[in-house]
Amino acid sequence: MSENKKTSTEWNTEIESVSASTWQYIKKHYLKRTIFVIAGAVILTAAFIYGSILNYFDFRIAVIPPIILIVAYGLIQNKIHRIFMQQFAGANGFTYKKTIPWQDETGAIFRRGNSKKIYNVVEGNFERHALRLFNYRYTIRQGKHSTTYHFTIFSTKLSKHLPNMYLDAHGKRDRKAPYWAKKNLKYLSLEANEFNDNYSLYITEGQHVPALQIFTPDIMAELIDLTEYFDIEFINDTLYIYEEGAITTKRKLEEMHKIAKHLTENVAYIVDRMSV
Repeated sequence: MSENKKTSTEWNTEIESVSASTWQYIKKHYLKRTIFVIAGAVILTAAFIYGSILNYFDFRIAVIPPIILIVAYGLIQNKIHRIFMQQFAGANGFTYKKTIPWQDETGAIFRRGNSKKIYNVVEGNFERHALRLFNYRYTIRQGKHSTTYHFTIFSTKLSKHLPNMYLDAHGKRDRKAPYWAKKNLKYLSLEANEFNDNYSLYITEGQHVPALQIFTPDIMAELIDLTEYFDIEFINDTLYIYEEGAITTKRKLEEMHKIAKHLTENVAYIVDRMSV
């Protein structure tokens, strides 16, 4: 049985929101146990806190019951998110894989951190181009502390290798791309004030001609009109579209898919006619 067909036996309704469906799943399958576990966790936490005040326990033990609850919720949410991505694959005639190697990817993000993993992989074709949607995570360790970062990424292959370019979308989220995304790249100001207010383009030094061939007035106008803004990277023969965090709603995932198809269609047309 394929990964896509398994969804019919695991989940009978369309998932609009992973968070909402996670709570529905818990209420349907684990309601009594959840109430019992939460009550027990509250009692144990209170007992540990009281015991720590009397020096019977180390205060840090009090965090164990809440951590157990958080881990349990996370495991169920991961299952629902996997089914969510399988449903998306099935609805679009794509295939689903649990994971693929990250080492084959060329984007700047894949040179960061440790414990890297690509998972929930959706693959298919649009026009004559291969599209791939996946979740990605990596961990940055600093001494005894570590932080794990999550992304949702679309990628597609182009017909030619291009100079490295990174488009930082910041207009609707008041956020700048991290320094590593722009490393060794130079800022290029485009002659469109509204575009510059919403995006910042960074390119390989001396490669402004290919950048201007791709970021035409029409492309810039289309990017401004999007309902969602995503970072975009061109590197070698691959176009990446990045969203920080795992997308967990059908509306936003479909919007990202729509943008990916639109960019693939329009940018690929330009690239096919470029001499680089």
